[in-house]
Amino acid sequence: MAYRIGKRTIGFDKKPYILSYGSVVGKKEHEGPLSKEFDCYTVDSFFGEKSFEKAESKLQKTAVQIALDKIGLEPEDIDKIFAGDLLNQCIGSSFGAREMGIPFIGLYGACSTMSLSTGLASFFIDSQAIDKAIAVTSSHFCSAERQYRYPLNYGCQRTQNAQWTVTGAGALVLGREGEGPYINAVTFGQIEDYGITDTNNMGAAMAPDDVKIRPYPKNEGMVFFYTQIQYLRGVRALFKDFLMQKLSKKLLMKLGVNLHFINTKRRNYMNLYESLLSEFGYNKPILFSEIKFNNWCPQQISRDLRKLCQDGKVVKFDSGIYYIPKTTPFGVAHFNPKKVIDKKFIKDDENVFGFYSGSYLQYELGISKLKPATIEIYTNMESRDLHKVKLGNYQISLRKPRKKIDKFNASVLCFLELMNGIDTETLDEYKRKLISDYINENRITQKQITKYIPYFPDKTCRNLIESEVIYRVPQ
Repeated sequence: MAYRIGKRTIGFDKKPYILSYGSVVGKKEHEGPLSKEFDCYTVDSFFGEKSFEKAESKLQKTAVQIALDKIGLEPEDIDKIFAGDLLNQCIGSSFGAREMGIPFIGLYGACSTMSLSTGLASFFIDSQAIDKAIAVTSSHFCSAERQYRYPLNYGCQRTQNAQWTVTGAGALVLGREGEGPYINAVTFGQIEDYGITDTNNMGAAMAPDDVKIRPYPKNEGMVFFYTQIQYLRGVRALFKDFLMQKLSKKLLMKLGVNLHFINTKRRNYMNLYESLLSEFGYNKPILFSEIKFNNWCPQQISRDLRKLCQDGKVVKFDSGIYYIPKTTPFGVAHFNPKKVIDKKFIKDDENVFGFYSGSYLQYELGISKLKPATIEIYTNMESRDLHKVKLGNYQISLRKPRKKIDKFNASVLCFLELMNGIDTETLDEYKRKLISDYINENRITQKQITKYIPYFPDKTCRNLIESEVIYRVPQ
């Protein structure tokens, strides 16, 4: 699950990986110092099409196909495509993607569109809404001139300080699992307007605010950079280790990027293990959000947790949930997943904020012999009437409670939900006794029922009377 870092940055718990990439450029870009870094280039500004706009669409489509071909995927393997360009209504992107058959999310972020599309795709993947996505962006000098200044056919003379919009397209394939670099966090920038009104000097309007991604105080060992390259302005995706793995130092210098390396001593991640063991113990669920260690930032904790998982010291149960396995003379002790459900949705050491309900509660009490496939829970942690989630191998239906749950009312609210959903015609004396045992164990009184019954439908009161259970509740 995504988490907040400061005011503008959002980090990812389940890091989306960059699986592949593809790039296509025009003649001028191919003649530049980065020519060897591009997959494909064309000397024809029309790219074999009848207009510059159609040429830009083909640039995008070609970049996507190159990225897919590198890893042997087809368009049907992709869940979403996040695409954008500089044209009205993103026609370069929409026409480029219309033949792929991929659900399309059109974006406009001007020079930040590549970072924007990558960042939003990362959000979808981190939330587990999708498995794979494509982020693609394009621009074309000729179509941009017609869009923002004058059509080339007009023959308007360019000023000496006029910028040259890139003719090219770049695409990334992102997924949940991979071996390459991954998206660590996304930082959203704010709008800066210095009042530049010269339409021929777009760079002056965009460059005054240097993009400076400063190290967080406790962010040791990460690579940070700043640059005046305008496409990094606005929305910036921080690729941990991406600069080191994919770009050479010489290439970065050509781009004008200044690297700041923070040299730190290699930390002994076993210190984190000893802290977790001391605080939580063996076979107890550990939520990522509750791990606090030496003022470390979430990235540091996540990195060392991965190392502990690789060594078998810690086991990842699900996204953001871990536990320390206990070894016995007979092997590794069984970890009870119900502990995770209890801690996440029912109660912690101090508070009660949820309870089981529905068919699962009836099964737990012995009223029903059939174990349901879905666990139903009312919890303060849910704000929707119904939200279905998967935790490990369990399907869970989360519901918003009728009244805020606490340790004083949880048992009576649970009892009333039980009576609201029970089939009174199937109740026999044995089942009534089981309900009576629950009433006595939790010390439920008629005074409590009177206090909370107004929050429930009339059916609840009717079932209490028709089943004669109400007469077993003490005053």
